[in-house]
Amino acid sequence: MSAGVVAALDSRREYDACFQAASAEIERRKAGGEQVDPSEHVAGTVHEPGYRRRAANGRLMVRALRHGVAPGPWLDELEMPSNMAVLALRLDPLTPARRVGRLIRRWLAGE
Repeated sequence: MSAGVVAALDSRREYDACFQAASAEIERRKAGGEQVDPSEHVAGTVHEPGYRRRAANGRLMVRALRHGVAPGPWLDELEMPSNMAVLALRLDPLTPARRVGRLIRRWLAGE
């Protein structure tokens, strides 16, 4: 079985109209006696503008931290996805950055 994209739409109103039209088409075919695959259905996903950029920023942040890059001003400039948060920990200025990076890597590894 294959899934296909019916449409990519710019507004919620267009999405709702397309969704209802596709659902009505399936129901019309069923009511007309046409054999319709029981798994045939209409589904959709609504993405907020910029979601791909925010997801890429989240992946970039995780990869950078796993590679030992210390959090810094670069992190403040990235817009994160809604399912991610960045917490800052301010340590004594004498704490070596290497130790902080090691702690972050251990945390990412689940230790």
